[in-house]
Amino acid sequence: MPRPWSERRAALERVLDGRETDRVRLGATAADGGAMMEAARREQWEGVVAKRTGARYQPGVRSRDWLKVKLAPQEEFVIGGWTNPTNPARKLGAVLLGRYGGDGRLCYVGHTGKGFSERVLRSLHARLQSLERESSPFDPKPRLVQAHHWADPVLVAEIRYSEWTAAGKLRDSTFLGLRDDRTGADLLRDARTAAEGADDGGLGRIDAALREMEEGEGSGTIEVDGAMLDVAGLARPAYPGSRFTRGDLLRYYVRMSPCILPAMRDRPLAVAYFPGSPGKRPVYRQSAPPDTPAKVRVETVQVGREQKRMLVGGDLATLLFTIARGAISHDPWHARVPGVDEQDYAVLDLDPMPGASFSRVVDVARVAGEVVRDAGLQSRLKTSGRSGLHVYALLPPGTTVRAAGAVAERLAREVARRAPGLATVERSTTARPRDAVYVDHLMSRRGANVAGAYAVRATPELTVSAPLAWSELSDALDPLDFTIETMPGRVRAVGDLWAPSSA
Repeated sequence: MPRPWSERRAALERVLDGRETDRVRLGATAADGGAMMEAARREQWEGVVAKRTGARYQPGVRSRDWLKVKLAPQEEFVIGGWTNPTNPARKLGAVLLGRYGGDGRLCYVGHTGKGFSERVLRSLHARLQSLERESSPFDPKPRLVQAHHWADPVLVAEIRYSEWTAAGKLRDSTFLGLRDDRTGADLLRDARTAAEGADDGGLGRIDAALREMEEGEGSGTIEVDGAMLDVAGLARPAYPGSRFTRGDLLRYYVRMSPCILPAMRDRPLAVAYFPGSPGKRPVYRQSAPPDTPAKVRVETVQVGREQKRMLVGGDLATLLFTIARGAISHDPWHARVPGVDEQDYAVLDLDPMPGASFSRVVDVARVAGEVVRDAGLQSRLKTSGRSGLHVYALLPPGTTVRAAGAVAERLAREVARRAPGLATVERSTTARPRDAVYVDHLMSRRGANVAGAYAVRATPELTVSAPLAWSELSDALDPLDFTIETMPGRVRAVGDLWAPSSA
């Protein structure tokens, strides 16, 4: 330990020469700190560790000889308003920030009240007052607790932040300054140019057509991948008590289809239709409607002892057809056609009893993830879209439906064994502890109704079954953060977390 870092490093290199593995290896080093920082930014590292090469190791002691340098991203955002201050001397509390999408909508991404000097506060407040307006520039309009004012989206701020939250908002953001050489119109033009440069497969056209119909007669016919789909009631609430419309729901599925369709590709669909009004109990259907239009995918699938003509996922026309017919969610099978006797994953549905808090569900999910990994299987995680979580165990090719069910049951029982008092596999609802989390392995059965990745749930908030990173499991996790309003921004921020899997 009294030897300097350079000597200790050289000794480690001699010991590990030719012996490095995936688990034991030496980290990369560089004498040029500037070049290392540039590489860190380019490859989006969290940061770098800077060490004095001549310093001794001091266990348990914080020292300036060994520093972690975090890289904080910074970006331009449009200011769309401000909040009132708690201290009247501050002039304003925080600025409301937005980012333009390729469709021209300004999406709210959060607020910041940090980084302002008194001089900047006075100047910025005066400029924002001159831009004040009555209506929100953000679409959709954010729900804000603080007293606030809207402003024309003209001013552009340079903002530093630590990361994007699960809900697609900025975390720990700080105001760095105004970009006097840039305006909101510049950022809008940049967003539209980027969208035009990307091939969206006609999604923008469909989105715009649905919006035009909703603002007009509320109904019409759209062409999707060659299929002619009738849509109606676009201006009606998507669910009783919801501020979102049927048009909002359809446009969500259009915008999110690049993430949704690969996950449901070739999977037969069990669909819950809400007849007439979505306030009524849904009617579950395995068979495709007899008047399903051409170009919507229908396949003959063996269901028990009979064959059924079923809708099969993987294309936008089929997905939008189900929503236009009164569905809100979609429940893909765990198998793909034509090999529906084989299953590529098992599901553990973590369903809390009435007395169990969501933090208990999180605790059980952590145990379930460990159990799946200890079994040598890859795991995936998502919210149920309601009060639970779904843990997926990816299975080897050729796994039969019966074997998948057996795997799911063994995993569930092991979770209950490792989490006594928290988890239960008791099937009788009256026999389960009121504060336990039911680990439901029966959701791995053929045709079980499990919401697909990014599926919308029938709730007033139109919550979404949202894929999660395992690192997001915490007491702060809230299923209500994931809605049709927040999910597009979340995917822009964290990417499609379901993409690496076949689930």
